[in-house]
Amino acid sequence: MTIEHAREADIPAILALQKLAFLSEAKLYDDYSIPPLTQTEESLRAEFSRAVFLNAVEDLVLVGSIRPSNTRNADANPALLAPLGTVVISRAADRSPPWDSSRRS
Repeated sequence: MTIEHAREADIPAILALQKLAFLSEAKLYDDYSIPPLTQTEESLRAEFSRAVFLNAVEDLVLVGSIRPSNTRNADANPALLAPLGTVVISRAADRSPPWDSSRRS
């Protein structure tokens, strides 16, 4: 698995993965109005312009995504997670220097 900066072209896949990841929570609480399920591609694009997004990719497939708000202390501030968030957080926290949105590809 590799951890890489998300690209704007990844937004539809990130949103689909997010919705899939939070579907079980929605079922558990019988509440399908939670923000991860109602977020639109437009609002995710707006968030993308202000935040760092990291993707976990395995065999060219997006398997996880995270928006760490503070990667120096990512475990204490996990932001919004999709599957494999724990792995992505720990690998992001191990990276140095801290993530910077200007480093996006």
